Amino acid sequence: MIINEKEYSLAFDNKALFEFGALCGFDTYSDTLEIFHEFAKVADGAKLKIDLADKLGKLCFVCLNVGNKSLDLTEREVFNHMIENPAFMGEALSMALLSFPRTYPESESGTEEVEGEKKK
Repeated sequence: MIINEKEYSLAFDNKALFEFGALCGFDTYSDTLEIFHEFAKVADGAKLKIDLADKLGKLCFVCLNVGNKSLDLTEREVFNHMIENPAFMGEALSMALLSFPRTYPESESGTEEVEGEKKK
């Protein structure tokens, strides 16, 4: 990712999720996760509200901060780059979403066995 003629990397991990929440002023982990539902609505075509745009800018800033040992960009510079380059916003959001733990549905056969044991 090139910003102001300099190459930067994006990264996101579990700790970054908490850093993002703190930067946004969220009190709980649930509040932090809930904002990603709002991000998804925008990705599906909902209008981007000012407050949500600010939070997306913070997400981009955190992704850059994690991906670079010494980030020399301010949050404002990152936000301005995000507005000028919407693909950057999508890339940062995708990076964050890919870092979430995956849950896998139980197999149907496993569910049937559990139900069978309960009936006994």
